[in-house]
Amino acid sequence: MPAVSTSNPPLFTLSTNMNKATFEQALGQYYWSAEILGILFVSSLASILIAALFKRLAHARKDKSSFFPQAFALSGAKPLIWMIWVLGISYSGEIGASHGQLTFIEQFLPPLRTLILLILFVWFCIRFLHHAHQELTKRKSYDKTTLIALFQMTRLLVVLTAVLMALQTLGVPLSGVLAFGGMGGLAVGFAAKDLLANFFGGLMIFLDRPFKVGDSIDLPDHHLQGTVEHIGWRLTTIRSLHKEPIYVPNSLFSTVPIHNGSRMTHRHIPANIGLRLTDGLKLERLLTAIEKMLQEHDEIDINQLLIVKLCQIGPSSLEILIDTCTKSIDKKDFYSVRQDVLLKVLQLIEAHGAHIAPAPFTLINTSS
Repeated sequence: MPAVSTSNPPLFTLSTNMNKATFEQALGQYYWSAEILGILFVSSLASILIAALFKRLAHARKDKSSFFPQAFALSGAKPLIWMIWVLGISYSGEIGASHGQLTFIEQFLPPLRTLILLILFVWFCIRFLHHAHQELTKRKSYDKTTLIALFQMTRLLVVLTAVLMALQTLGVPLSGVLAFGGMGGLAVGFAAKDLLANFFGGLMIFLDRPFKVGDSIDLPDHHLQGTVEHIGWRLTTIRSLHKEPIYVPNSLFSTVPIHNGSRMTHRHIPANIGLRLTDGLKLERLLTAIEKMLQEHDEIDINQLLIVKLCQIGPSSLEILIDTCTKSIDKKDFYSVRQDVLLKVLQLIEAHGAHIAPAPFTLINTSS
């Protein structure tokens, strides 16, 4: 019986080994595609879950007293979803580059990813500060002007920090940037002196507090009067009595006197009333009656200035000076109180048999 040679493997064994090697080679070649698809699938799933979670959290915190969780719930969803997609796409690009695909972007991916994540972080901070500011503004226990100053300075600090971190990520030495800022400070100061004056004017408003949002102010030198609606770093918005917005550069407030009507303690009622010369004998009793009426009036502060005196004897009238102060500083209440006081004065004049002196007439020369 002839011997069987075992030096060469059977043909089907070679074919099987070749198919297995080819399969393993193909699997290794396209395994990175499966990794990328898996990362994108996980990113999609995570973004959907994050959106649902933050939406539920925002609704759950609506009636809570703490404003920080509410602000986080309203501001964190979009930046976090974008962050998940940026990480997923960037890591997918790195996987493709490591397997010989997309090699031209491999060196740009890490710094680009860092910059985008930094932008997303700044976006989240600004959104968070915006929602936190809105929540705190709704509460009367917090001063609006202080909140504006605090949140604007915080935004500025976040942006400046992010810019420095971005420059460092791009390989720009911070020492050179600071040196450039020192050398270019004078040039920038001369070129933007008005902008800097307005900026420091706004800073002085926040520090000195001559007025705040909601105050009624008057700048008589510039004929400006109205209610403060917004205090910015460059401009302050004043709503005039005609309901038109007036935008005032902040540098102006450091050079002109400001009358803040919202901080007055009382409102002043001055009045000059002229009686007939023939009412002189009735005048003493009338003055006593008017003074008593003012002392008993519920809206007149007797601890402040209260004067009811004969101040002048004119050629055709006796001038009475009435000078007093109201308790309320509200303008609508003031007009109502002043009207009530003047009507009661007229009633007392009539009750004492006196009369208002007629206005003196003037002969008008019509000759040419």
